[in-house]
Amino acid sequence: MSFTITGRNLEITSAIRDYVEKKVEKLNRYLRNIDSVNVVLEVKKYRHKVEMTVNGDSMTLRGNDETNDLYISIDSVVDKIEKQLRRKKDRWGSRRQSGSGASQVIAESIEEEVPGPRVHLQTIQFKPMPLDEAVMEFMGSNQEFFVFINAKSQRVNVLYRRKDGDLGLIEPA
Repeated sequence: MSFTITGRNLEITSAIRDYVEKKVEKLNRYLRNIDSVNVVLEVKKYRHKVEMTVNGDSMTLRGNDETNDLYISIDSVVDKIEKQLRRKKDRWGSRRQSGSGASQVIAESIEEEVPGPRVHLQTIQFKPMPLDEAVMEFMGSNQEFFVFINAKSQRVNVLYRRKDGDLGLIEPA
């Protein structure tokens, strides 16, 4: 497992490193194979921001939080990721009972040569998912939009972050 802790305006002490590693070990209950964990700790005046990305078992989970205490922020982020894992595990169990497989996302980034600005092509293969699952995956990411096949309508839908902080959904007519 690759474990990276980065500090912005903060020195990473052995106590902080040990605390984060101890908290991440809790996730082993839900993920058999954790490939990598990337943690960014940032201090801005009196605010402590923690961003964590966990890769393992063919999925990427993200969480972030900002509070007045670094250790509370770390606990909160780990709890958020643990909650995402519990939801996924519950869904996998219910899908296994119904006979359908879990969603699988394969992304590939290719640069196409066209006149003007660079165009980055991303090819995604996935199985249909319900809207609430798509929202959960999107909220755990830092992406501006999320493309998925709606299980109810079997059509491509796009979730995006609105300027007012809410989410928008684009679905074909």
